[in-house]
Amino acid sequence: MTRLRARDALMYWMSAKLPNDQFLLYCFDSPTLDSAELRSAFLQRARRIADLNVRIKNVPWNLDYPHWVPREIVPDDVVVQRPADSTWSGCLARIGGLLATTVDPTVSPWRLHVFTDVRDAPECTGPAVVVVLQISHALVDGQGSAMLARALFGPDESVDFVRESTPSAAALVAESVVRAPVQFGRMIAAGVKAGRAYRESVALAERGELPPKMPGRELVAFNRRPDGLHSANVVVVPLAALRSADFTVTIVALTALSVAISTYLRDRGAEVPGRLGAEVTVAHRVGGTSRNNYSNVGVGLFPHEPDLAARARLIKAELAQRRIRAAHPSITTQGESLDATPAAFVRTGVVRFDLSRTPATVSGNTVLTSIDRGPANLRFGGGPVRFTAGFPALSPAMGVTHGIYTIGDTLTLCIHSSPAALPDPHSYESLIRKAIAEAGQAFRITPKR
Repeated sequence: MTRLRARDALMYWMSAKLPNDQFLLYCFDSPTLDSAELRSAFLQRARRIADLNVRIKNVPWNLDYPHWVPREIVPDDVVVQRPADSTWSGCLARIGGLLATTVDPTVSPWRLHVFTDVRDAPECTGPAVVVVLQISHALVDGQGSAMLARALFGPDESVDFVRESTPSAAALVAESVVRAPVQFGRMIAAGVKAGRAYRESVALAERGELPPKMPGRELVAFNRRPDGLHSANVVVVPLAALRSADFTVTIVALTALSVAISTYLRDRGAEVPGRLGAEVTVAHRVGGTSRNNYSNVGVGLFPHEPDLAARARLIKAELAQRRIRAAHPSITTQGESLDATPAAFVRTGVVRFDLSRTPATVSGNTVLTSIDRGPANLRFGGGPVRFTAGFPALSPAMGVTHGIYTIGDTLTLCIHSSPAALPDPHSYESLIRKAIAEAGQAFRITPKR
C-alpha cells in the first residue's frame, strides 16, 4: 500500500474537473496475431508489471491523501476495435474522440485501446495496429508513462511482483488520525521555509543572480476555451529533419512552431504578438518522491526576428534561463511546500477552483512537450513499432497543444486541438509541415532515411 504524494493526488482530483489523462500512441506494422491473440498477449505482459496492477483507494472524508492498492487486471482493460473507416485518418478521428475521456483511477488508472487493420498509416508497409495507452496522470508523468509502455512492448520481460494487501477504510482513517498532528506541523514548517525561499528568489532576481519571473503574455486565438470537441493531427518525419548541429530537436521544433503559428494568425487577419510564446515541459525533481516530476516554463518564440537561426538562438537562450530559474533551490523549495499540505486543504482548493474564469494573460500561447521514447525495439503482435505519438491535455485557456515524441530515428510532431481555438486543424498541419521544411533549410538540415 502506497500513499499518493500531494502532487499526484492533485492530478487525480483535478482530472474530475479538467481531463488530464495521457494518451500514448504507438503504431506497429503488419502484426501476425489476430485480435484475440493481441488481447491475450498484452494482458499476460501487463499482469507482470506492478504499476499496472493498482488502483486508487480514497480515504474517507479526505482525512489523508488516497492510496495505491492492488487490483486484478481484467480483459475489459483492453478495448479492441476495427473502425468502420479503417484508414489512418479515420483512426485519428476516433482517437480525437478518446481525448475527451478520462479513466476512473479508483477502478483502473489505465486502459489500452487497440485499432486493428489500419490502412495507410505513416511509415507502414501493410495493415497496421495502432495502440493508445490511456493512463491517469496521477500514476506517472510523461517519462514514467514511456517507461511503462517500454515494459509492455519492449524486449525485456518484467519480473513477477508480490501483491500487497488492501487496507480497510477503518485502517486508513486510523492511520490518518495518527498522521494529522505531524502533517500540520510539517505544513507550518514548510510554509515558513517557502516564504523565506520566495523572498530569497525576489532578492536574487533583483540583484541579477537569478532570472526574473516571466510576465504574462497576451492571449491569441489558440488560447480560447475548448468546446468539448477534440482533434488529433500528427506529422511523422525522420528524426534527422529536426536534428541540427547547433540546436536540440526541441529548439528546432519551437522555431518551426513560431513560423507556423505566426503564419496561421496572419492568414486570418490577426496580429502576431511580439511576445508570442509557448509553455515548455521541463523534467526535474519536484515534490520529493512524487510520480509527477516536471514543470512548465514559459519561453518566447520571437516571431518578429526574421532570421530563423537568430530566432533559434534567442529561443535557446531563453529556455536555458527558464531552466535555471525552475531548478534553483529558492524556486523548488516553494513547490515542495505542497507536499506538506494536508489532503483536506488541497482537496478543498480543487473543489473551489473556478474553471470558468478567463485569465488576462498566459505564460504561453500553446504547449510543447518533448519526450524521447527510446530505441525502436518495441513490438506488438509480432509487428515492429514504426512511430509513437502523444497529445498533451487542453485547458480552459489552452485550446491547442503540441507534442514531440521520438522513437528510434523517427519523430512525430502532434497537434491536439479544439475547434473553438483551431477550426481548421488540417490547414494548420500543412503549415507545420512547411515550417519544418523551412527550419530545415535555415539550419541546413538534410534528413536522410
